[in-house]
Amino acid sequence: MVERMRRATIGIAIMAASFAAGAGGAQAATRSSAHPIRAQAATRSSANPTRAQIRRAVSHAERSSYLWATVNICKADRGHGGLLGIRGEMTALGFRSTLSMTVQLRQYDRSRARYVWVKGTTARRTVSLGSLRTGVHQDGAEFHYSSATGLLDAIVTFTWTRDGRRLGTATRTTTAGHHTAAFADPPRYSAASCRL
Repeated sequence: MVERMRRATIGIAIMAASFAAGAGGAQAATRSSAHPIRAQAATRSSANPTRAQIRRAVSHAERSSYLWATVNICKADRGHGGLLGIRGEMTALGFRSTLSMTVQLRQYDRSRARYVWVKGTTARRTVSLGSLRTGVHQDGAEFHYSSATGLLDAIVTFTWTRDGRRLGTATRTTTAGHHTAAFADPPRYSAASCRL
């Protein structure tokens, strides 16, 4: 897939693993492309922010409209599984911290009338966006299924850490309407769930 809005400093890391889930086997791949989608005003802060500055920055990031998760790829293969892509966006804090997101797949269980966690080690993927100071950044994961699986969505947990200490976390369920999601196929595709 061709990367859009790529900067020279952006790297792409693809990791693949396979697991058995639902009615058949699946493979999961993580694609990392942490890059700003929109300019974010830099906040004036020292190299060593105070506790009050950290609290304010984390609170703002947790409530930001730039904090979201979506299904950016849903390619069913006629009863033989297909490709599911999950994409998330989060903001930096205005001072250097490490941004990461954990994607956990869920599958709709009709007998319980609710989503349940997908079992398997690669149904949960943690992606590091790197040590960043400013900007709005995206990353995500792709999951390849070899057989029909049903209706899937994901919960994404966003985390900010500094010097090994967690500063804050926030979670989002995949939703539609995020047409700036990179790597969307087709372009601007954004959905809350995917049926494979």
